[in-house]
Amino acid sequence: MKKTKVFGVFVVLLNTALMSSADAKNAEIIMHEITKLDFNMVIPRVGSCHYDVKSDEVIHGGSKSTCTFFDGKKGKIKLIAEPLKTINVELKTKTSADGKVIFSPEGIAKVGIKEYALYTDTPVNIILDESGVVEIETGGSLKFTSQLGQGLEYSVDYGISYKYVE
Repeated sequence: MKKTKVFGVFVVLLNTALMSSADAKNAEIIMHEITKLDFNMVIPRVGSCHYDVKSDEVIHGGSKSTCTFFDGKKGKIKLIAEPLKTINVELKTKTSADGKVIFSPEGIAKVGIKEYALYTDTPVNIILDESGVVEIETGGSLKFTSQLGQGLEYSVDYGISYKYVE
């Protein structure tokens, strides 16, 4: 788990926790985290910040925005599974241990030229092509439920679950 400490504002990098399943009929699904989702610097106050995967940018808007004008970076994950199978993928909401930070991920899964929208806590069936590779780009909303202390360290994991559909 990566933690970053900055005074006044803090940098948020999100780590991936995974949940997978395989059985005797199917090869294990392999996950590679290529790039961590990075909101860069955010203001530690009540409000939220959103990273939009389609536009590939942090959305700055409204009086409750905790985003700064520094660029972030979308997360990239690659899943490798048995070709021509169907897998189920779900991005899961996570809350920090103290309950002050909630991350609701969303993204786009790409298989060849086909794209699948991924929304928070919503399982999606993805049909694999001959390569068996799914490329996932992640973004989402980072919400602060109460005032955060200056200079404190916060890190939030987000989960991705994936399994074969039988």
